[in-house]
Amino acid sequence: DINVIARDYKTVIWLPPFHDMGLIGGVLTPVFAGAQVTLMSPLTFLKNPFVWLKAITDEKARVSGGPNFSYQYCVRKVSDEQLAQLDLSNWQVAFNGAEAIQLDSLNAFADRFRGAGFDARAFLPCYGLAEATLFVAGSPAMRGARVIAADLDQLAHGELKLEQPQHSDRTTPLVSSGVIAAETDVRIVDPNTHEACRDGKIGEIWVNSPAVAQGYWNKPSFSESVFRARIKNDESGKTFMRTGDMGFMSDNELYVTGRIKELIIVAGRNHYPQDIEVSLQSSNPLFRKGCGAAFSTVDHGKEQLVVMQEVAGNGLQLQDFQQLALQGARTIA
Repeated sequence: DINVIARDYKTVIWLPPFHDMGLIGGVLTPVFAGAQVTLMSPLTFLKNPFVWLKAITDEKARVSGGPNFSYQYCVRKVSDEQLAQLDLSNWQVAFNGAEAIQLDSLNAFADRFRGAGFDARAFLPCYGLAEATLFVAGSPAMRGARVIAADLDQLAHGELKLEQPQHSDRTTPLVSSGVIAAETDVRIVDPNTHEACRDGKIGEIWVNSPAVAQGYWNKPSFSESVFRARIKNDESGKTFMRTGDMGFMSDNELYVTGRIKELIIVAGRNHYPQDIEVSLQSSNPLFRKGCGAAFSTVDHGKEQLVVMQEVAGNGLQLQDFQQLALQGARTIA
């Protein structure tokens, strides 16, 4: 009985209701299922993320979550005194979606809040978008994050090659976004040729599902190109919604690598801005994590990489910024 189950799954949500994860996942789904949900303003969370974790503690909530940055933010902002007031042992679904999922963020959160009863198996990486009424794929409950180590050189050329994690100088960890939702057909497709990609080949994520919308409001031509795409030589007759996201399938699980429009090409190699930002921010503690942006500009017909990064610490002089910039450039190179 879904109503009996729902009553046991108390939920705490701070996500904005104008975002699909906040509206559909945090408001409409609990109402539909008859689950108890505690809502708070996103500004409350941003001012003091401890309030979010304290609400989970007080409500004995089983379900909560947010984008990757929210877990990073708690690690950075919650003090030892606040940590002592938390009991996260009831938290069984800690969903993570809406932006790139970073293994370091999950590990740091699990390490920081293990003493408060948090179980890393509660992590539920997931993938969705508003056009698919939120949910497309998610990890099985209480399995935790599935992680693979991928060869960096092959990834830059759109291919998955599995390696041993200890080869850290030439590999990167990728977190699975889980298995495909019921009644949902996900295909990985070459965005240029519209041909289906084999497993392990990076392409655009296309979705067919009863949950996919009919189109964008009053934009018929745009809706036709986005919501009614067809795979070349596919005899099923299905139409698919083009997500604009890149990824691949491996062992029946979806891995999301980035957005097509954000892809940066440097010296003929593909790079996602999130990867560049993480590389820079990991090179020096003065680079604030989650507080930077990588993008490209065109100069004399050539694409150039630009990175803007916020730094921590007071009293830095011009030469300090110059040294930090050089260190960051070397790390990225």
